[in-house]
Amino acid sequence: MLRPDGSPLPDYREPLYTIIFNIIPHDEDAARLAYAPGSQSGYQGVTVFEYIITNRVRDGMSSEDLLDLSRLPQGEYVLRLIAEDYFGNQSKYDLAIRNENPK
Repeated sequence: MLRPDGSPLPDYREPLYTIIFNIIPHDEDAARLAYAPGSQSGYQGVTVFEYIITNRVRDGMSSEDLLDLSRLPQGEYVLRLIAEDYFGNQSKYDLAIRNENPK
């Protein structure tokens, strides 16, 4: 979570990695928690991976989570999203958001 000028907020100086396929969880909900509706993979058609980035799937565990903005004051923020594959190919996207929740 960043300020509009791109500087990190104090509690967000280190990236939060929510989905890492290092140890695949064995529970039946892991795929549902990682992949958003519309994701598909197979030998026919286009492969599309859409992720639910607020959920946690990593280190052999999976859990549902949400983006909680209640600790932040109202204002403008930038949510930086980073996706990286096994080979180090990386893509970044900055999403401008507005927190209108009263603190």
